[in-house]
Amino acid sequence: MTSASLKIAKWLLDVILPSKVKDEIVGDLEEEYSHYLAVGAGKANYWLWHQVLLTCSQYLFISTRLLMALAVCVTLCVLALFYTALAFLSYANSPLVYGKSYWLSGSANMLFFEAAFWHFAAEAIDGRFGIDFLIDSRAVLYTVLMFTLLQVIDKKYPLSVAQFIAVSIAFILLPHICLFFYFQMYNLVLHQTGPYIALMWLSTMYLLPICSYRLVSKLHEHARQYGGEGRSLACHRKH
Repeated sequence: MTSASLKIAKWLLDVILPSKVKDEIVGDLEEEYSHYLAVGAGKANYWLWHQVLLTCSQYLFISTRLLMALAVCVTLCVLALFYTALAFLSYANSPLVYGKSYWLSGSANMLFFEAAFWHFAAEAIDGRFGIDFLIDSRAVLYTVLMFTLLQVIDKKYPLSVAQFIAVSIAFILLPHICLFFYFQMYNLVLHQTGPYIALMWLSTMYLLPICSYRLVSKLHEHARQYGGEGRSLACHRKH
């Protein structure tokens, strides 16, 4: 658990901090963190995240860095949300929730408004269910195809940061939209809906981190070329 906390903290710092100070700050942080671990993991993690958030806040006033941090935070939150949803779909025993009409109407995301889902979240987030239910060959294929297409579009018609975000969101939402209309056209029974819903959620889980990583790379490119300050991201083009 501690190791995971440190890895996530280092990733966040790597995204936000300028290259010229990154190595020194991360090195000092790791050294101090190891000392706090001798006292206890809870205290060490509290100190770690206090320092990480305090350090990051000093570098978030530049627009590009703010967008980098936002992309990372959104990605982590969405991954946690859909991991919990897929664990619920695979393991939860909640007849009242499974009796709701949204499972058959293509509106499975309404699950996120159920109290039972959030009660289940604590069990899911601690990782007790493993990752076997996160593997789906159809979602992998969709992710590969869409990201390849995104790369081709970006190479042939260089996208601004805003355009890249818009196209990425469109590709991520496409399975949700298509499956919504599929559910409207065909009268599926409850046990038939599970694989389609899993495909929809897993496609998002697979594609979002890849697009976020590419977005952060584009923001780094922008920061190197334009200093990351006072310029419109929307008008930037690769040359």
